[in-house]
Amino acid sequence: MTLRAAWEQPLTTFAGFKGGFNDTSHADLDLGTFVFDALGHRWASDLGKDDYSLPGYNNRRDGSRWTYYRKRAEGNNTLVVNPGAGPEQDPMAKADIVEHGFGPLSAFAIADLTAAYANRGVTSWRRGVSLRDHRRQLVVRDELQASEPAEVWWFMHTEAEVDVAADGLSAVLSVGDDRVAVQIVEPAEGVRFSVRPATPLPSSPDPEGQNPNTGVQKLTIEASGVTDLQLAVVFTPLRHWEEVPAGTDLDEIEPLAQWAIPASKREVPMLADLTIDGEPLTGFVPEVFTYDLRGIVADAVGQPVLEARADDARTRVNVRQASSVPGTSRIDLIAPGSPRVRYEVHLDWTVLQPFADAWDFRDQDPAQSVAGSDNGTLAVLGQSTDEEPGEPAWVSADLPGGEATVLSLEPRGLPVSVPETADVDLSAGFAFEAMIFQHRRTTLPRIMAKGEGAQLWIYDDGSLRVRAHSATGARYGCTSNPGMLPLETWVNVRLTYSAGESGDREFRIFVDGQEVSYQSQGDAVPAHVLLGGTGSPLLIGNAESTVRGLDGLLAQASLAVPGTP
Repeated sequence: MTLRAAWEQPLTTFAGFKGGFNDTSHADLDLGTFVFDALGHRWASDLGKDDYSLPGYNNRRDGSRWTYYRKRAEGNNTLVVNPGAGPEQDPMAKADIVEHGFGPLSAFAIADLTAAYANRGVTSWRRGVSLRDHRRQLVVRDELQASEPAEVWWFMHTEAEVDVAADGLSAVLSVGDDRVAVQIVEPAEGVRFSVRPATPLPSSPDPEGQNPNTGVQKLTIEASGVTDLQLAVVFTPLRHWEEVPAGTDLDEIEPLAQWAIPASKREVPMLADLTIDGEPLTGFVPEVFTYDLRGIVADAVGQPVLEARADDARTRVNVRQASSVPGTSRIDLIAPGSPRVRYEVHLDWTVLQPFADAWDFRDQDPAQSVAGSDNGTLAVLGQSTDEEPGEPAWVSADLPGGEATVLSLEPRGLPVSVPETADVDLSAGFAFEAMIFQHRRTTLPRIMAKGEGAQLWIYDDGSLRVRAHSATGARYGCTSNPGMLPLETWVNVRLTYSAGESGDREFRIFVDGQEVSYQSQGDAVPAHVLLGGTGSPLLIGNAESTVRGLDGLLAQASLAVPGTP
């Protein structure tokens, strides 16, 4: 069962929850496990498969499979009851989703998982997973009864950094500036968070050759002597300027028997329109209540102003503008006899420092370029005005802002070179931006490259990949999830590289102003990647001497590097 706050928003909240069968091909002992995504990161991770060549890895009948950590319950995000050397959950167990509900402000699913531990004295176990508070917050609630006092472990695997509070009742997960607060709401006493490595418990088998789960930790709750466990854990995504909510600010989590959808779509007041500085908010959908506007801008902008109109004249609209950027604007909707509704727009963009060099091809003299215009068109230095077969061609096209002259690229065509950028140093950070219109998928077309230091490609599944090489030939970078670059439509793509004061270095990819979700972010970028002035000019478009070319149009490209304030 999956729950989400929105479609096609890479920073939205998402939860996956599993019932089903333990006795099926490729199964784990993972009834009740869950995953959780928010702010473009996976916070509760599924470790997946191990090496299929491990001895007995595929042998469910003699139990060899259940000796491997990733196949056991302890290697998943579920409960373990009375752990030992044998398989924790009954390998023949089955669990049904017994209740579920979906509404505009919340969604939930409840599974009856009793069969997983019936052979260990559990008389009832139900787990509920819910997205609440306009689907911004995740709740995981367990209700377990046992015939004899039991030892119960709650496990959740994460690749995030984990900081457990002194009282053990809360923890903060962090990936870069993004965070999630994890808080025990019930019971208030007797259980605490701790952090363990993603390795077997002392009582568990530990065969050689298993994946070491490097970079993964396990957020853990241990409850001993349990006959009636009522455990509720709340996950709250936090932008870098938001405070961790106090425990007293969290709503009480009702028993699972009381879970229900409080209001249907027709009972919930919604917005008809939402604008920012007079322009419609990109991606606005009335049923989606949370928006993140992230990006990088070349110049400081004024304080944005949001305006909103309800879909019913009887609904009162109260807009509270963000006091600063970064910050959050909130729009409250109040209607008689209806639940209060709150839209949130999180504003978070970075302003580049004054430029030491700014290679903005939109502002160059058209006489020095293949072609150009004064309405934001790409104009590239150092090219002849003569068009030859295989060279980029200038055509007229309709961009979102109006008709313009844009660059037409073919899969077997040549790239556009900008000689004046050969010695530009990108190691202190840069932002590359372009409008792209892709006609069809081709084999790994390239958007831009500057030597071996920074290369941005499109995969045939619509994902975006940035890659950099070090002096030793090692590769670094990240890859977005599929489908980030749709066909036959203009899309704004932005690649940024930052080298922070703490020494952290990272690439980030944005599509239409919002950071993408990543299927792979890899290791932190080391200092010795080839981003300096290597003598290689910036290349726009296709890779030379290959068929790795963009079949489409490219416009409004710019490259900026920060200078000294």
